[in-house]
Amino acid sequence: MIALGLIVAKLVLLLTHPLGVSVDQAQIFGPWGFSEMDILILGWVLQSLIIFVVWIKKGSWAALVLAANPWINVLAMFHILELISLISVIGLYGARKKWIKIGAAIILLISIVVNKSVWLKISQNNLVVRLNPARLAQETNETQKINFMATGKTYLLPGWFRKVVYNKAALAIQTIATRTVGVFDFEQWDAPLAAWVITGLSGLPPKGITTLFYFWEIPLMIFGLLSVSRAEWIKYRWWIAGSIILAIFFEKRFFTTSGIGLLPVAATLITKGIIKLSHKLQYAILVLYIIAAVYFGHQLFFDQFSYRYSDAYLYREMANWLKQNQDEYQKAVVTNKFGPTDMMLQFYGVFDSKITVREFKLSHETTEAGTVYIGLPKEFDGVAPEKIVTKIAADDELVHEYGKGVWVASF
Repeated sequence: MIALGLIVAKLVLLLTHPLGVSVDQAQIFGPWGFSEMDILILGWVLQSLIIFVVWIKKGSWAALVLAANPWINVLAMFHILELISLISVIGLYGARKKWIKIGAAIILLISIVVNKSVWLKISQNNLVVRLNPARLAQETNETQKINFMATGKTYLLPGWFRKVVYNKAALAIQTIATRTVGVFDFEQWDAPLAAWVITGLSGLPPKGITTLFYFWEIPLMIFGLLSVSRAEWIKYRWWIAGSIILAIFFEKRFFTTSGIGLLPVAATLITKGIIKLSHKLQYAILVLYIIAAVYFGHQLFFDQFSYRYSDAYLYREMANWLKQNQDEYQKAVVTNKFGPTDMMLQFYGVFDSKITVREFKLSHETTEAGTVYIGLPKEFDGVAPEKIVTKIAADDELVHEYGKGVWVASF
């Protein structure tokens, strides 16, 4: 009942607090006629289907684990094709009938082929590319240069020593070891931003790296692993090994999507761990899930800038402003400084021929009467304050030193 309540609550929030659609989602589903709400509802339906099937096959605790799980919630909101891949993975993982496994394999293949972002990750950030001898040589030389610069160019290590320390074989071993440890890095699973604290010192903290599991699920996962029988281990050992190898193959920062093979395994182990607990401890875990689901849901729908960049939000807001004010201007110039604005405006139903999408810098342009400009604050340098008719606030500086949010100026 709690799992069902979480799914229903999510649907209500989706209908009342739309979050905006990423460029990837718009590119994939926009040509098929999907609107923003259609995409969000599709993700919700697929997530509900997963939870319903898991409830039928594995019981109510397994359904609750997935209903409250941040990982699957993020996939359902922002990575629909990856969610379809996950459904296929679950089919391959749990189905007993051969025809279901074959169907799941076909759907998995189609979802991967259609998903251009996955192919981009495969082609540019996989382990094979990182272990290319030419790339290893380049990275080795760069490391030597950095270390030499760190000494103020006052000391150069002996040649024989540099050959021992700085070589392609050592870098290859280090790369494989780092990726392997990254998969088992529980800090990355339940507190990923903490693992990026050094990066945050740059003033540009990473976003989009959300919690995959709750912190109390990690010991439950380990407890569940210890309770796996020999027969179960023999049955699933190749599955678990394959999922780990796939996760190692990709960059750690893509783990949210590349690690989906591990999600069914992890959820199964968490469920096994919970079932092994006493009833009193199970009630305590139930309370933790309710509190965490409320907190995560509040962050997801009411504090989205804390974990997402504001580009999707700004695309929607710019489109809404143009729709609401289309009778008040003769021409409109809208910036594409931070992304494919023309494609996103079309996704939101803005097809006005009066609109031109391009970068601009008003301090270097001659403005025309009846024209409005929508862009980043830096693009309005030199414009009189009274010409700024509205400012759409956002938390992120999407282009360095161009300011936060977007402004609208009328001439």
